[in-house]
Amino acid sequence: MKYDKSMQVKAHVLRDPATDNNDKAKVGNVDFAATAPGADRDLATVRAIAEGGTVPIHFTTVKYYPNNGLVYCGLSAAENDLLWSFDPKTKKFVDCGFNRISDENDHKLHQTLDIASDGVMWGGTSGWVDHSNHAGRRGGSLFSYDPRNGDLKSHGIPCPHDYIQYTVLDEPRRAIYGGTYPHLMFFRWDMDTGRVRTWFTGSMMHRAIKDDDGFIWGTYRVGVKENFFKYDPDADQMHHFQFGLPGISASFDAATPDTNVIDSIINGGDGYIYIGTNGGSFCRLDPRKEELQYLCKPVANGRLSNMQIAKDGRIFLGAGFGELTSLVAYDRETGAYTNYGLIRDEEMGHTDMVVHQMTITDDGTIYCGETDQGGGRSAYLWECVLED
Repeated sequence: MKYDKSMQVKAHVLRDPATDNNDKAKVGNVDFAATAPGADRDLATVRAIAEGGTVPIHFTTVKYYPNNGLVYCGLSAAENDLLWSFDPKTKKFVDCGFNRISDENDHKLHQTLDIASDGVMWGGTSGWVDHSNHAGRRGGSLFSYDPRNGDLKSHGIPCPHDYIQYTVLDEPRRAIYGGTYPHLMFFRWDMDTGRVRTWFTGSMMHRAIKDDDGFIWGTYRVGVKENFFKYDPDADQMHHFQFGLPGISASFDAATPDTNVIDSIINGGDGYIYIGTNGGSFCRLDPRKEELQYLCKPVANGRLSNMQIAKDGRIFLGAGFGELTSLVAYDRETGAYTNYGLIRDEEMGHTDMVVHQMTITDDGTIYCGETDQGGGRSAYLWECVLED
């Protein structure tokens, strides 16, 4: 591991709860004049929506849109206005007006937003729900959003009462795959017919992925073990394997019977699938040989919650949690790791608690969406400028 690189970090505030001395809620650089029709917000309304400014928000999805240079941010929030854009040039947030299609139980955009070749974004809604209260709720809906004209559409609920934790767009097959909560299902939704197929997985994975041959990879749970599944969309068949992720014990033995789920997963574009686990392990799956290779544990305290591929081919990892969250780069040609240090805004005095999702702009700036923060504060959007 190398530590000879660094980065400049700035945290951007959409809004934050009121302080202990009852000051007004902190509202960041919001461009209310540019908000979508039906989504006008003044400061008093923002505070009211957040129940007096006391309910934190989380950045659970971030996606760079190269056509306009904006970063789109999906929130986890008490209200249902869940999609905002951020302009890296002006440093201002704009409300995209997601409340035009959502209902009172849509509380998250969680590991979603894929950009189709026509420029339209696709995603799904999630919610704060459990087995005790899901039966009376509508369930998560699939939606499309066109950043070029603000067109926002709901396309229905694939799994009534359950909420959507992730989505995977499959343009060649005109399908969207996803996972649900609280019933932990994997589903396929056909965009042209609306037909839905579901399989129970029992696995609380953060995301699934499509390999170079069009198969979808994820995990299902057997007892306390998370094993891989492979879905064949052309044959409409599910294959269940008897191997899975390495355990969270010090041995990192794939046979170790500890629960360890997919925290992040990405198609490397090199024939491999790269996986980070909630125990902090970094692995590489060869989908054609159906073999898993353990690579390393980038940081000591666990969680490898998101990863993205830079233009130079390196894989950037959001590694760790709490006050020890770092940005780490993996060089696939050499196998070397570079730790750029903590994702910390020294001026503000806060560190990114968990990188729930990250995105990389055309100029190489990395934006990290934060969640699971403590202390009653909201999550922030973290801007990381590398100093190579």
